[in-house]
Amino acid sequence: MLGDVLGIGDEVVVTVDPEKRAEGYNPCPDGTGGTVVGFGEVMVGRIHNWGLRPGVYRNQSCPKVELLDGSHIDISIVHLMLTDAREYERRRDVYDAENRADVDLVARLKRRAPGNFLRELPDTPFWEGDWVHTRAIGARWATARAMSLIPDPELFQVTGIDDEQRGQRTQESTSPSAYYIADHLDAGWHMCAAAEDLVLVHRGPVWQFYHDERPRFNTLAEEARFYELLGRVDEVRNPIRQASIWMYDEALVAIADGIADGFASRDRLLGPSHDLVRFHDRDVGERVRAATLQMHRQKQE
Repeated sequence: MLGDVLGIGDEVVVTVDPEKRAEGYNPCPDGTGGTVVGFGEVMVGRIHNWGLRPGVYRNQSCPKVELLDGSHIDISIVHLMLTDAREYERRRDVYDAENRADVDLVARLKRRAPGNFLRELPDTPFWEGDWVHTRAIGARWATARAMSLIPDPELFQVTGIDDEQRGQRTQESTSPSAYYIADHLDAGWHMCAAAEDLVLVHRGPVWQFYHDERPRFNTLAEEARFYELLGRVDEVRNPIRQASIWMYDEALVAIADGIADGFASRDRLLGPSHDLVRFHDRDVGERVRAATLQMHRQKQE
């Protein structure tokens, strides 16, 4: 909550949780005063991004504080309090009033994100979704193969990039293992590799999408999941329940009426309630909607 109302120039007091101190986190004594002089940064990738614009954002949860002795610390907001408690309460009340109707946390995040955007992502030789070969054939690769995690031991897909790790160097002065690779984009597992260990085979669907090329897919389900990974969908709230919860019959009516296109991919239709999505790309959305309704009709036959 403090991160939502904290600003540069605010006077704060450090109060570290005793358990954290017991674990060895001791940035300074409790009661130490200071002034917020900036904030950390967080990188939002091209997939798994809640629909945010990929880039570097100000991290309101990690302010940079100048202590009274002139030293500087980066510290989580959970270890800080505003010196002026009444001012904090006033800001909190204003914030609550402005956001009372906005119960969707993802929607609130999207609304506030443009004000925290700093710059585009740094250039990288590989993007999420790119197909690569690896030069690093070691014990970890052999173990993965033995576990049958890799159908094709020669071909991998980049599933993520640790940009913070990518900017560092190891003691051996080689590039760090900042790229996550697996047998496909949505594998649910990954191994780490350094840029110097990877060779680009061909660009993947993420690069193609951001360069105005139409990616190719084997199935509609694969295509739909891809646009979900890009964040090119909106979660559809149930107006009756005022939450993203739909019973199956309710969901089908919403899909038939064009309110939603289909079930979220994480929704496996195993429980009593379901999550619905609507695609930004209406061509994709209409095809998903038609396929979802067709699937239901076939189940009824």
